Amino acid sequence: MTADGLSVYAKQTEESVKFMKHANEMTDAEDAAITAAALSDPDTVLITDELWESVKSRAKRGRPATGMTKERISICLSPNVVEQFRASGSGWQTRIDAVLQHWLKRHDASQVPRL
Repeated sequence: MTADGLSVYAKQTEESVKFMKHANEMTDAEDAAITAAALSDPDTVLITDELWESVKSRAKRGRPATGMTKERISICLSPNVVEQFRASGSGWQTRIDAVLQHWLKRHDASQVPRL
């Protein structure tokens, strides 16, 4: 970033800080004016307690649950195996699982010799 860019950023940051200080010192009249303006906006959606509860109960964090669960384990693989799967891009661990699933469909795991 150039020196000019830094001074512009500093000025914007300073203005933001002034605005936030002003927002914290807002009078009741200013708050009422802002609320009235928001309520007059046709795109405003009023969030009632009932609506909030219905939305909040559906808002879940994290990845959506799938029908199939997997078990988290720690496994040691040969470096060349990991390298090849990682090189195949995102989802490489899922592809390792798919390869093992494919193998299990065609073989009896109890017959694998222990090394």
